[in-house]
Amino acid sequence: SGRVTVQPVQGTVCTDLSAWESGNQRRDEHTANMFEAKKFPRSCFTIQSVSGGDVRGILDLHGVKKEVVFQGVLNVTSSSIEYTGETTIALEDFQMQRPSMMGMKVQNDIPVHVRISGGF
Repeated sequence: SGRVTVQPVQGTVCTDLSAWESGNQRRDEHTANMFEAKKFPRSCFTIQSVSGGDVRGILDLHGVKKEVVFQGVLNVTSSSIEYTGETTIALEDFQMQRPSMMGMKVQNDIPVHVRISGGF
């Protein structure tokens, strides 16, 4: 016999957009310009709820806060936690200009993939 208490999952994950490194300096410069990283150097995701592999929260990107849902897989063991998920965001929803490359605009809908892991 015993008692199990489940605490709600909480937290905020932030990314330093000014430190973007893809291995291609020119692409990194274009990406930093698209994000306007000097004006908006960070993007944060604040978790609101977790249900199975769905993680719902508020994405703060480019000065705009919008609810998004990542769909993925959550693995928890006695010593670690790992989450792999994805969602799609629309650049226009975050008031971001779609950059052009070689005369062609980048697509508006951008897939976002995350992998988070840790131990305890």
